[in-house]
Amino acid sequence: MKTIVFAGGGTAGHVMPNVALINQLKDKCNVVYLGTNGIEKTLVEKHFGKQIFFEVECQKLQRKFALKNFTLPFALHKSIKNCKRILKNLNPSLVFAKGGYASFPVVVAAKKLGIDVFVHESDYTMGLANKLCAKWCKKVFVTFGDTAQMHKYAICTGTPLRQEIYTADKLKGMRTAKFGTKRKKITVVGGSLGAKRLNELIEKSVDKITEKYDLFVITGKGKKLDIKNKKGFCQAEFVDNIFDVFCASDLVISRAGSNAVCELIAMNKPTIFVPLTQATRGEQMQNANYFAQKNCCLVCDENTLDTDTLLEQIKLAFENQNTFKQNMLRQKIDGTQQIVNEILKAIKN
Repeated sequence: MKTIVFAGGGTAGHVMPNVALINQLKDKCNVVYLGTNGIEKTLVEKHFGKQIFFEVECQKLQRKFALKNFTLPFALHKSIKNCKRILKNLNPSLVFAKGGYASFPVVVAAKKLGIDVFVHESDYTMGLANKLCAKWCKKVFVTFGDTAQMHKYAICTGTPLRQEIYTADKLKGMRTAKFGTKRKKITVVGGSLGAKRLNELIEKSVDKITEKYDLFVITGKGKKLDIKNKKGFCQAEFVDNIFDVFCASDLVISRAGSNAVCELIAMNKPTIFVPLTQATRGEQMQNANYFAQKNCCLVCDENTLDTDTLLEQIKLAFENQNTFKQNMLRQKIDGTQQIVNEILKAIKN
């Protein structure tokens, strides 16, 4: 069987779309993942075992003055050399890169070896690694139609999504979140990096929210809220069956990373997006606003959100939920099969 190398890392958003594609391809070809000893190693080994993962060292560019940046060219040269050695041994037919700093040396090494490269950009605007890599790639896939118009070489496919979103179990989700059956149900999820501000807001607002709604908060690892024995409230640092929980929820309040946005839109789930604004290039706000302009969701500024405005937005979301659902159904989000077909066609030829 032909071999495909996947790359991408730094955040779960760079890894989970690759996981979605590997799930569809693992029985049709050999799949290998090149990444750092970070989130990509954790997630790939969790889903597929250790045998497909090859670890490479890669230094991240610090987007501020840092002495470590002066060593970046030397570290990058070493990383590219290591990736070339691994790729020569694997002899893949294709490299598929998902972005993030961990994908860059893999793409450069593939280019030097004459191996075809595909990349996919999940966000509304391209990240730095994909911007640098795009000019060397045979095909560039993007999630948003607007992004394709910004880059003449890009193809709008939607994003790779785990197909479990279509088989989510509402009853399992209700048990996980300890939801009752009589009231509307709200889930809040901030992600691994963006949970702190949302958690603080929920701690201040929990009394008011639980007067009318059942509330489940996914707090993030090590970020459990100081709320005990509150009727209508439940929390967990992490859940494996998040799609079941989304399915059981009447409303989700979420950060706006591309994966979260696309999964919730594909699940036809009314959502209030609260984009992360600090330590980003503004991509979460762009992701959320794209769908807000299509009247699929609400978007709130985390810097002005307080208990009163949050309650107003929750009320508004429920009032408009039917409109949101109708508009979400019109969106082309799931690009999994189209990308799989492009990959299979490429390695066949």
